[in-house]
Amino acid sequence: EVTDEQWASARAKEMFFLLLSHRTGLRKEEAVEYLYPDLPREKCNSAFHSNLYRIRKALYQDSVIKADDGIYQLNPEGVFEWDVEQFESSIERARQAASGSKERAQALQEALEMYAGPFASSFQSEWADTVRARLDDEANESLATLAGYFAGRQDYESAALCMERVLRANRYNEEAAYQFARYRARAGQVVQALRFIDEYSETYEEHLDAALPERFSDLRAAIAAGVAV
Repeated sequence: EVTDEQWASARAKEMFFLLLSHRTGLRKEEAVEYLYPDLPREKCNSAFHSNLYRIRKALYQDSVIKADDGIYQLNPEGVFEWDVEQFESSIERARQAASGSKERAQALQEALEMYAGPFASSFQSEWADTVRARLDDEANESLATLAGYFAGRQDYESAALCMERVLRANRYNEEAAYQFARYRARAGQVVQALRFIDEYSETYEEHLDAALPERFSDLRAAIAAGVAV
């Protein structure tokens, strides 16, 4: 484990993660554009090599190599375990598995066990925003797929927990909120489902200054009437 103190600078740490996300490597000019889009060009060379020095000091001298074509990359002979790669590998295995299969569900569960929240929230660069958005989308899609898997087996409690996790990341994800209430009702937790819809409606209108879509009212009426939803 490498501590922030050992990285010596936030940019050195970010540069290492940038190289992690580009295993085939980057030219110095490309890395600089990712890391310092607003830095004057005459200062970029110094900034790049200063942080390259810090990475090598924090890890080991040959952790980053420069190929003959001017590409900088993490040493292919080094071993760098990255949970992002493991997460996306599990997602890919799930996609290759049959729809609705136990194998797909297990691969998604393995992926989601590794997903602890937004990627590198301290990195404010555009490249990190892109990675964050992609991983968030993959996690939410995985949770929705897993919820459908559980619901198909009438395990509505587990399906609701999947949607609850989506809502923890984004309170105003309407589809997740709708399905959460629906699954809660199907799990026999009618009172909790109705209370959630009422409270969600209040916070939705208060923070978004808009009325909750009509389908939530229809869902509430159906749940209250004891109609299967």
